[in-house]
Amino acid sequence: TTPTEFSGSTLRQAVALIMIMAAGSAVGYIVWEKLHTNFAVERANFTGLDMGSLHSIREIPGFLAFTAVFFVAVFKEQRLAVFFLALIGLGTALTGFFPTYLGIAVTMSIMSVGFHYYETYAQSLQLQWFPKDRAPVLLGWVVTVYSFATIIAISGSWLMFQLFDFDYWLVFLIGGGICMAAAVVGW
Repeated sequence: TTPTEFSGSTLRQAVALIMIMAAGSAVGYIVWEKLHTNFAVERANFTGLDMGSLHSIREIPGFLAFTAVFFVAVFKEQRLAVFFLALIGLGTALTGFFPTYLGIAVTMSIMSVGFHYYETYAQSLQLQWFPKDRAPVLLGWVVTVYSFATIIAISGSWLMFQLFDFDYWLVFLIGGGICMAAAVVGW
């Protein structure tokens, strides 16, 4: 069967959902990505070997992302996208509370599973929902929203450290919380 092409208010709702998820994923992932190395070195005393092994673990969910097709047989794709978006936020939010190798590895794994599966479903939904004649513009908007949210996340993190002297746990919690809030709104 051919997928239904969205138009009118249905298209606006689909675009709004994609944009909210893009912004939320950017904040959750970028806060984690930009801060986890300094956090690991400063709070958990990581060495280069520790970081290398941690990043090896992080790529396992990426390798296993092909299993996303099996979940679609049971659950709606948009619900899966929102669920895995929440996992990105959860992994990010918890990171600052566990300044040990095991703690960072577990929270990073939660975030990584969320990230790899979310990206798979989000890109699939974009290609399904956006009409062919408007897809290039709408996909450009998604990248713009993601980029703008990235700038805000990085700037906000810097401000939280410089102006308010926040600790890592609080910055991770705020970034992850924003990501999870986007998942709740998307739900």
